[in-house]
Amino acid sequence: MITNLSGSTADIAGINVADGKSITASTWDESVDVSREYKGLWLNLDSKLNSNGINLQNVSIQLPLRQIDLDTVNSNIKNNDKWGYLNNCSTFASKIWNSIANDSSKVDAGAMNTPASLAKSITKVGKPGFNL
Repeated sequence: MITNLSGSTADIAGINVADGKSITASTWDESVDVSREYKGLWLNLDSKLNSNGINLQNVSIQLPLRQIDLDTVNSNIKNNDKWGYLNNCSTFASKIWNSIANDSSKVDAGAMNTPASLAKSITKVGKPGFNL
């Protein structure tokens, strides 16, 4: 999730996002909704799934973005609009995060890139006392 705290509208993943508003970007296969055949980038699908009663377990860390960081994130979102078993949602999330994180806050989705491995890595990075 990227929250715009810039004081004005910002382009995030090709969407004009108002100050104080957030957008989610993630990759999914069609198994989330069999009426959808697209395997790739979805914007704001995570929040829709949560509001529909689907239990998405969330762990998080945060990092303030400078414009140069947001430019990097936007470029990486655009260039990673695909989903596959070996290039899944965990792969996408770790690529986007690691493109702007410093070495001590990089995350690892594991050898097989799974949400559980990525969650463990995020939790480890986000331990109390760790400063971003």
